[in-house]
Amino acid sequence: MKILSKEVSVVFQGAINQKYIENGVDSVRKYLPESEIIISTWEGQLLPSSCADKVDRILFNRDPGGTIFTRDGKIQNQNRQIFSTKEGILASTRKYVLKLRSDMKLTGTRFLSFFAYFDKRASEYKVFKEKILINNLYTRDARGSLPYLFHPSDWCSFGYREDMLRLWDIPLAIEPESSSWFALHPQYTPDRNVLTRWHAEQYIWLMALQKAGFEIDFNNWFSFTPELAEISEKCLVNNFVVLDYKTQYSIVSQKYPSKKGDSPVLGFLGWLTLYRKYVDSNAKVPFRMGPIASLGVEREFFRLRKHCGSVFNPIYKLIKWLPEPLITLFIAIRLVVKVFVSLINNK
Repeated sequence: MKILSKEVSVVFQGAINQKYIENGVDSVRKYLPESEIIISTWEGQLLPSSCADKVDRILFNRDPGGTIFTRDGKIQNQNRQIFSTKEGILASTRKYVLKLRSDMKLTGTRFLSFFAYFDKRASEYKVFKEKILINNLYTRDARGSLPYLFHPSDWCSFGYREDMLRLWDIPLAIEPESSSWFALHPQYTPDRNVLTRWHAEQYIWLMALQKAGFEIDFNNWFSFTPELAEISEKCLVNNFVVLDYKTQYSIVSQKYPSKKGDSPVLGFLGWLTLYRKYVDSNAKVPFRMGPIASLGVEREFFRLRKHCGSVFNPIYKLIKWLPEPLITLFIAIRLVVKVFVSLINNK
């Protein structure tokens, strides 16, 4: 499916760092030269003057504010993200919308080749006209050691404009009740520091599912049953495609260039395994999307890679350690010589 840059609106949302937004806009102009670029930020934010001629629209929205969601005072910005993203999409005029954080930049357009490729789905779980592309950072593995359910990443998303509105045109969370849920409804939680009822990613997806008519009994961020985990996975694979952050989505956060997401995240190969399990057991991907995945042997390959790492890691550590005794001896000798010379000079 060929998508032209002139068919795409790019929405940068959030607070503005002048260097980040300038780099981000330049990257979009490089890789999606004919796209519509919209910056959706807050009143009082300052934009570099160079951006004015490179973007199509700048929105200075009313700031709904952040809320404290942990006992140690961390700020949650879910309402800011929902509001600025929704306003940016509403201002867009193209067939497709790419939503990016304001600190992100493109390194290519590889993600476009995945759109509408995995088109099979179970109709009873369908929310969107076509699956939305998201990335693996903070897309949680429902079967992992930290099983957060209904938790697709909110860092970036790409899809048809009407589908992006189905995802992002949702009510703002009622505050402070939402962020202070466990202060108002005391009960045991795995993380006593967290007060919010749901994490931002969960709230966004749950509200979109509710708007689509799904009734899901998911009381709070750590609720878990095997049945809920299966529903969470089915909702995910029938409505999203999870792409690996830098390599497949071709994006990078300038603010968090080394970010890997809280473990365990669900990457493309994990998503593909679930897609084969629930939707299309014969799903393949073209070689240009990765030869290992195209052959259907990715699980064995990654197990081999993991154990090879375990085998060679001690060797790498030994090689790194070998120069240390010589360096230590050299420094010690130099120290002794300096002390000796100093003592002679002071006599």
